[in-house]
Amino acid sequence: MMFGSTKNFIKKLLEDKIEWKEQRGILYGRPKSDDTFFHEIFVITKPIGFFEYKYIFTALYHALDSSEMDKNGVKAFRYLKGMECDLIVKGFLRKHFFFDFRKDLYQLSEMVEGLKLNPTLIENLNKNEELLSKIRKLGAIELNVRLKSISELYAPFIKGRDTLLQAEKAYYENPEELIWTVTLSMILSQGPSLRRNIKFIYDVLNIISKHIEEVTENVLRKSDLDRWKNSKPFIK
Repeated sequence: MMFGSTKNFIKKLLEDKIEWKEQRGILYGRPKSDDTFFHEIFVITKPIGFFEYKYIFTALYHALDSSEMDKNGVKAFRYLKGMECDLIVKGFLRKHFFFDFRKDLYQLSEMVEGLKLNPTLIENLNKNEELLSKIRKLGAIELNVRLKSISELYAPFIKGRDTLLQAEKAYYENPEELIWTVTLSMILSQGPSLRRNIKFIYDVLNIISKHIEEVTENVLRKSDLDRWKNSKPFIK
């Protein structure tokens, strides 16, 4: 199955959940159903071999846009930044899947005054057996949970890890909006598991987005902000 027909299959299989548009080879979707917790989704393809493609699904959860950002929104962003995480896979024959802090977060916390690692989101994701079960069945995937943390002004100048962290430091000091991104990448191959894998990808993105919504709304209600001000940095 060529990548064009795979993308058509994605659109057809999720048409009851997502309203799709396609432009310049990029799929863009907005939810149609009330049980979808993210607000936008992008699907792009990356060739990695002869007739083999990696599919990159990015779901966005919009908590606050630029017109809604206030002092509480800024505090919430700085608190939530310490929850960014990645899926970790360990083991050879018997693989163990779990979420842990994004590695660069440790270095960023040394560069940015006030940034504290917080395990709340990680713990919630690792307790969700439905989520982990579907991740295990998907197998070889990359999965990252991030806050949008780069200003459009800085984007053209990012050439590597150091400039990326400097751009994130600048954004942390003056966040413009509060948007989460959940990115899942995997190879989608022709075969009987394709239908199941596409549905599981949607489910994984949606379950994580629901956890993001719960944590973010809790923080925006200021239930955690006062405790955060006086808390000690989280140490593993």
